[in-house]
Amino acid sequence: TASGMKPPVITAIAVDPRGELVAAAGDDHLIRILGADSLTLIETLSGHRDLIQTIRFDPSGGRLASAGNDGQLIFWDRDARFGRIKRISALPSLRGVVFSPDGSEIAAVGFDANVHIMRWGESALRKLRCRGTDLRAVAYRDDGRRLAVAGRSGELTLFDLSSGDHRRHLLHEGRIHDIAFHYHTNRVICVADDGHVSVFDTKDEQLVYRVPVSTGKLFAVAVLNS
Repeated sequence: TASGMKPPVITAIAVDPRGELVAAAGDDHLIRILGADSLTLIETLSGHRDLIQTIRFDPSGGRLASAGNDGQLIFWDRDARFGRIKRISALPSLRGVVFSPDGSEIAAVGFDANVHIMRWGESALRKLRCRGTDLRAVAYRDDGRRLAVAGRSGELTLFDLSSGDHRRHLLHEGRIHDIAFHYHTNRVICVADDGHVSVFDTKDEQLVYRVPVSTGKLFAVAVLNS
């Protein structure tokens, strides 16, 4: 860098759905908003006191959510130069946050047994309980009716959000690090410590396939296209 300081290690990254911005969190507890084309620095956001583990834009690209080891969930407003519009504290260390498909709520998971769900515009948090206290990944199905959660146990927990009922399915030996729904389908993709990728149909509740792709651990998955 120009000042001679060591650049931060990037701990989380999110791409604006409009394709205009990239948000990058560093181990200096700051979030940098960059232009997607040039990677020019636009804004630097401060507010976290420990490592930021996850950041996510809402479906419209108008809000950014961030969370991490300090037990804070912070929301930033794009139209106000990413000023803070809401802060929720006294949560466990968080590892995953995701907006619902319509942007009306957000779900967060971390180092306890609960999925913390906040409806936008409401102050009370809804909690859905899982088995195990190390949850790493959370994802909404495209229709917003199902929520998938996974973590250390190797189980995929599926919640019916209208009733709160849930079903558990053991898919991996070891921690599941990341999950993602395939576009416009009922299928969720999981990657884990065991080096396998599994695809699970959340409607039929059946394993579609499970294949080894690495002798090492798998930490992240992204769906590229349909």
